[in-house]
Amino acid sequence: MTVEEKRIHVDNILEDLHLFDDLIGLPRDVLDFRPSPDRWTIHEHLIHCLDVDVANFTRYRVGIVHPGSDIIGMDDEWTSGLLYETISPEEAIETIKLIRKMTHRHLSAIVEEDWTQYSILYKKYGILNFETFIPVMHKHPKAHREFIDKLLEEFNSAA
Repeated sequence: MTVEEKRIHVDNILEDLHLFDDLIGLPRDVLDFRPSPDRWTIHEHLIHCLDVDVANFTRYRVGIVHPGSDIIGMDDEWTSGLLYETISPEEAIETIKLIRKMTHRHLSAIVEEDWTQYSILYKKYGILNFETFIPVMHKHPKAHREFIDKLLEEFNSAA
C-alpha cells in the first residue's frame, strides 16, 4: 500500500465525524424504539459504535506495540450486559468524535511506516495487518447508521 493510499484510509476515519449528530436531543421513546425483541434500539446501535471505536483505538495501538496480539470481539452480550442506557447519546457522540480525531492524528504520523509490520489477531478473521484493518475501521459506523435510519423510518410509520 502506498503512502498516499494510507493517507486516504486515515482521512476516511474523519469522514463521518458528524454521522450521529442528528440523534442528539431525540426523545427517549425514539431512542428506545424496538420493533421486535431480537432487534437493537437506536440507542444500542449508537453505544455499540462507541464500544467498537474505543476497542479499535486500543486494538490498533496494541498492534503497534505487540504485533499479532489476540484481541477480543464483541457480540450481543455486550449490549445486554453493559447497561448501555447509562451512557447518553451526547456523551457517546462526543467520545466517538474525540477517539476518531486522536486515531486520525496518530495514524497520520505513521503513514510512511510499513503497515504490514503491525497486526492484530482477531479470532473471527485471523491475523489482520494494518493494510487490511485500518481501511475497514471507518466502515462500521455507516452500517449501523443504515440500521438507525431504518429504525427511524419504522418509528415514524408506527406513530
